[in-house]
Amino acid sequence: MSRASRRRGMWAAALWGALLAAAWAAPASSQESIFEPPQWELGERNDGGFYTFVTPDGEIVAQSAVIVDVGDQYIDEQNRLFEVVSVDGDRVEVQAKGIAEMPDVSDALSALEARAQAGRGLAGIWGRLFGAQAGQASQGVIGIYHTHNAESYVPSSGTESKEYGDIHRVGQALKEAFEEMGYRVIWKDDSHLPHDGQAYLRSRRTAAEISRERPVTMIDVHRDAIPRRAEYIADVNGTTMSQIRLVVGRQNQNREANLEYAKRIKAIADEKYPGLVKGIFHARGNYNQDLGPRMILIEFGTHVTSLEEALRSVRPTAEVVAAAAGLTPGAGSGRVGRAGLGTAGWLLLLVLAAGAGWLVLNKEGWRGLAARISRLRPDPEDRGDDRGGSAP
Repeated sequence: MSRASRRRGMWAAALWGALLAAAWAAPASSQESIFEPPQWELGERNDGGFYTFVTPDGEIVAQSAVIVDVGDQYIDEQNRLFEVVSVDGDRVEVQAKGIAEMPDVSDALSALEARAQAGRGLAGIWGRLFGAQAGQASQGVIGIYHTHNAESYVPSSGTESKEYGDIHRVGQALKEAFEEMGYRVIWKDDSHLPHDGQAYLRSRRTAAEISRERPVTMIDVHRDAIPRRAEYIADVNGTTMSQIRLVVGRQNQNREANLEYAKRIKAIADEKYPGLVKGIFHARGNYNQDLGPRMILIEFGTHVTSLEEALRSVRPTAEVVAAAAGLTPGAGSGRVGRAGLGTAGWLLLLVLAAGAGWLVLNKEGWRGLAARISRLRPDPEDRGDDRGGSAP
């Protein structure tokens, strides 16, 4: 082999070595952008136990059955931010981190007020009467599903768990609330039982199926499992209802977008329905929230609150979620489409005609009304002239 050939071989070997070294080092910097969902994710405890979040001075901040890990964060009802520093059995020690920075939601609140004003007017009446005919899906799709299908409410069903749980009633009510507001909803009540570490993998197929419709937001509907009714019951604008808790996974690439979305939901609710949102749990899990932004897990009460109390919180939740997702005012606030406008227009004409007839009848009697109607009939000779022909 010539000296030149050996030199070329050495350079080639050096180049291949550099490429291999770069390939070996690359995953350290690119791993975060390639996310693989966990193969086992319990999500919440199924042993009947729950965690108590306690500050160093003994204040109980929250209680939850959601699996907790060091580094998790919790935003309470007053927007105080806490971070988990240790987990010892059922006791979770948290450290105060000040007040959470919440987003400006004045735009969403203005849109909600516009919807309320429209709903009180004639357009709102037409929307409620004819919205179902009007092609309501103009502003995107909302997805709803259930990872833990068996979740139920003991005061209503006598059990905390059954094959087709009460949680489906909550999901259906949420679907109907969104539809009444004028949105298209995909609600999947597929079963992902049993409630084990692979339930989220099974529900992932359902969530992925909904994702193909490019939803604006997707909601996994749950209830908590802490045995304290008082922890989840509140008076919201004069109505006793279950509070809701928002859960955001921090084990995926959409964690910041989904956390911001949860904050928007809470900020809007704090203004419109103070006390509705109990808090935001930024937990270690994934909860299939890697599938897109504006993915949220919502817990409606706990197993010792009633189904009826959970259902009372559905409509307020639908309103604030739609507003946070940018869907307000939506198709349901008077935008009734061609079919609805056509029907409503004819109805309006009939009402006006009846009103005019009543006024004439009141003033001139039946003969006067008959005379006015007869004058509206076209003369036969006029009809002939209008056709361009001569009278016979």
